Amino acid sequence: YQPPILPFDDETFDIVISKGVLVHENNKLPLFQEIYRSLKKGGQLIINDWLSPVEGIWGKDITEMCEAEGLTLYADTEKNYLKHLKMARFKELSVENEDENYINFNMDIVNYLKNKDVKKQFIKKFNEHWYSEALKSYRLIANSIENGELLIRKFVATK
Repeated sequence: YQPPILPFDDETFDIVISKGVLVHENNKLPLFQEIYRSLKKGGQLIINDWLSPVEGIWGKDITEMCEAEGLTLYADTEKNYLKHLKMARFKELSVENEDENYINFNMDIVNYLKNKDVKKQFIKKFNEHWYSEALKSYRLIANSIENGELLIRKFVATK
């Protein structure tokens, strides 16, 4: 017997949503199995996450952003996500490309931060260094998606 990872009863939820979180988890299969266990029959898992075209390797821009922000992100592929979702017994799997939405989202943040009043408030609350780092990180994210180094995918899996 292996105790559950998630502190929820079997078949508790109709839907579980994860947005930008699983990139921080290296071993996704046990988590997918637990989510499957906690979903009601017909329940859905919706994931929106960062992926790499190459398993275990981020490109230059994402590596630079992780180093600047002290982040550990695990480079996983669309193929691996689908494989692990199938191994966890999910059915009716679908994948949508969210790259364009995320490029626009990150550039909207860059443009917002460039507003002189926002910049002034940001620097007052934090400092010039963190303002520059925020601008740089959001640009790196948008550039890495445009260059195909970072893939943003939405998965929908049904129990």
